[in-house]
Amino acid sequence: MKRKIILFIILFFAFKNNYAQTALCASTSTSFGYERVNSVTFNGVYFQGNTTYSGPGYYNYSSTPMPILQAGTTVPLSVVVQTNGNYQQYVKLWIDFNNNGNLEDAGELVFDQNYVVNNTIYTFTGNIAVPLTAFNGPVRMRLIMQYSGSPQLCGNYSYGNTFDFGTSVQGGVNPIQLTVNKTGTGNIVSNPSGINTATNLNFANFGENTNVTLTATPIAPQTFTGWTGDASGTTNPLTVTMNQAKTITANFAVNSPPQLASLNATNVSYTTATLNANVTSGGSTAVTARGFYYGTSANPTSNNTIVSGTTGTMTTNLSGLTPGTLYYFRAYATNSNGTTNIGDGTFTTSIDLSPTASSLSNVVLCEGNSTNAIPFTIGDDLTPVANLIVATTSNNQTLLPNSNIVLGGTGANRSIVATPVSGQYGTATVTVTVTDGYGNVTTTTFDVLVSQDTVEASVGTTNMYINGPSVTIDNSLTINGTNNVTNAQVLISSGFVSGDVLEHTDTLPNGVTKNYNATTGVMTFTGTITAADLQTIFRNVKIKTSVNNTQNRVVTFMAGNALPFATNGHYYEFVPANNISWDNAKIAAENLSFNGLQGYLATITSAQENAFCQSKLVGQGWFGANDVQTEGVWKWVTGPEAGTQFWQGDRFGSPVNNMYTNWSTNQPDNSNNEDYGQFYLDGRWNDLPGNIQGYIQGYVVEYGGMANDPCISISDTKTITVFNYPVVTGPNNTTASTASLSMDEGLLPVFDYSADTAVTWSITGGVDQSLFTINPTTGELAFSTAPVYFSPTDADANNTYIVQVTATDAQGGTTTQTLTVTILCAGPTMTAGPSSSSTYDSLTPEEFYYVNWNNYSNGLLTGTVNV
Repeated sequence: MKRKIILFIILFFAFKNNYAQTALCASTSTSFGYERVNSVTFNGVYFQGNTTYSGPGYYNYSSTPMPILQAGTTVPLSVVVQTNGNYQQYVKLWIDFNNNGNLEDAGELVFDQNYVVNNTIYTFTGNIAVPLTAFNGPVRMRLIMQYSGSPQLCGNYSYGNTFDFGTSVQGGVNPIQLTVNKTGTGNIVSNPSGINTATNLNFANFGENTNVTLTATPIAPQTFTGWTGDASGTTNPLTVTMNQAKTITANFAVNSPPQLASLNATNVSYTTATLNANVTSGGSTAVTARGFYYGTSANPTSNNTIVSGTTGTMTTNLSGLTPGTLYYFRAYATNSNGTTNIGDGTFTTSIDLSPTASSLSNVVLCEGNSTNAIPFTIGDDLTPVANLIVATTSNNQTLLPNSNIVLGGTGANRSIVATPVSGQYGTATVTVTVTDGYGNVTTTTFDVLVSQDTVEASVGTTNMYINGPSVTIDNSLTINGTNNVTNAQVLISSGFVSGDVLEHTDTLPNGVTKNYNATTGVMTFTGTITAADLQTIFRNVKIKTSVNNTQNRVVTFMAGNALPFATNGHYYEFVPANNISWDNAKIAAENLSFNGLQGYLATITSAQENAFCQSKLVGQGWFGANDVQTEGVWKWVTGPEAGTQFWQGDRFGSPVNNMYTNWSTNQPDNSNNEDYGQFYLDGRWNDLPGNIQGYIQGYVVEYGGMANDPCISISDTKTITVFNYPVVTGPNNTTASTASLSMDEGLLPVFDYSADTAVTWSITGGVDQSLFTINPTTGELAFSTAPVYFSPTDADANNTYIVQVTATDAQGGTTTQTLTVTILCAGPTMTAGPSSSSTYDSLTPEEFYYVNWNNYSNGLLTGTVNV
């Protein structure tokens, strides 16, 4: 019986441990003695086959070395087959060029021949093409020779042999591995083939940039829920491009929504809270959204706070909540199968306290003054201080309008400056309101008391002329109130020079005396004086000066003994006390007060203050400085400046921080342990021992500037503007009060007056004033009608005219000059030179004639001629 022999060859490309993940399927013959392969030669390598009738049917040469296959080339194959009769034999060779474990991909069956072998040996031959698309690396090959039928890759057959080989490829395509995993129940296959999780083919190699399509097939009751890993979404089938190694998981699950637990709220404060929950299971499909709802009503559906992620713990931090409020909240998680909610949970935010504002002390002001910046602090347990709203209101809009209250400062430290309306006095209560971000309000109040000035000078200045008459300083000055005053003073507090005089010539009330110190410029009224009498006294004080000094004088009216210094508002007095020690002077000064102001030894911080004190000194006296604590460290030790160093060193020392000093020459010298400050009469400073005898006549007391000092307004000032009278220049450049000139008859112009300042000219006197006119701007004096010598119109009819010219300056100061004008006869004129004679006809007998010598530069010569 004729038998057909099929030769089936499968060749494997192999690299150790790097073949596709599963072994090839089994293949062998059950009878291998009569139809057999004696040998196989591939790519020059000889492989021994079955040379006897004893077999075997399967040969495994997978580990036998073989030359590397070069992509794009062909290699020879020869298969020697032997039979015992006339039988048809089939030979096939497969090469797994893409190393995916499947040798039946397109192009992988590379040899397929059959031939009737007649009881002899026959050699099958051919050339095997290695494609350029072959994967580099190990490959597997299988060769099968089978009798009487085309071989199949797997399975047993009756007659023949199976050979497995291993080799490798180079010069082809670099393989990229795709790994596919799964969760749940289902299978995934790839196209091109290579992946089939049903047969545990979970990874395969593909060429670079190959598009591989994965198809996920669930097994009921589960469904495909999506891809994870190097792919995402739910697209199925899914196409991936193999540009790098990838691992993709196909997820299968039962259709179910997510599961949640552990809902709670933590970190609850005034406006914040943290909500917590746990998504214990994402359900059968991926979680697409999760988060919390919250609100002030049960089962809230607003205020959705989305939390990223899928399963596990989730939290969200809430802010902007309302203090002292009950909130409801619930958690949710959503997938394609639905949404799961848990809740309601509840929490209550902490109660917000009202803001705080420090108290403010009442303020007493003098009329026309503003407060200093009054500090206060604000705060809140929740609202940032920068966001607190601060407002102020006044209950007396006439005295203190709201617009005159200015807030300052930042953060917790704020301030208020209040400016009452000038000329108003009384009390205004200021309410400060602080509002937090949640409407809580705190208020605090303080009073602004504005005292009416005791002494109020009228508005404006008073003019005074040097060497002029005494002028009333202020005849409209007002004394407010009804209280009696003990003693009073009027003083030239600024600009005083010797020669300035204050006068009061009216009758004084009973018990009141006066004294004027021409050296200090202070007029003192001693005694108890009613408010009405004091007003009368002050209104009748006059001033005059004989000194050619036009600087302004400032006159201060004061109810009391101490002298006010306008620059700082403090008051000063020199207290006579011969040989008093510095320590006792300090104690005595601090036991003094002036209208409630605390006294202290004077501290001098400016040249103006020093000059003011010096002008009031009546003897050498102590002031409030020493270097007792440390030699050479001179400090102010009294008053508001106590503790402030102003000088470092001895006579060669220097001021500290450029502070004012007025040491006498070579002082301080610490001679004989001199540690205390003393005034000379000229205002310079000296250092002396504190208990020296024979030098000290008293001490200077200063009032004002101390903490808690009240406001007093017992003085006011009036400025005296000083002028010189205008200087008038008349004929012959005379500036005297009288002048004269002669002029021809028949002329109108007389003289052009001038002055040293702008003036207005006028005619104010003279027996003949009605016969003149004057230009008020230019000062051109002229006759109204030209005078005629033989018809005089002057009062005495003697051709002598008298007129008074007055110059008035802008302040009303006047200077007059009385002018006598003599009119000359202007008869016929004879003209001749000094060496010539002239003859004139028709002269009138017994008349006077003027002879004009033309060569005389000095004018006319007169004489008589006989006619």
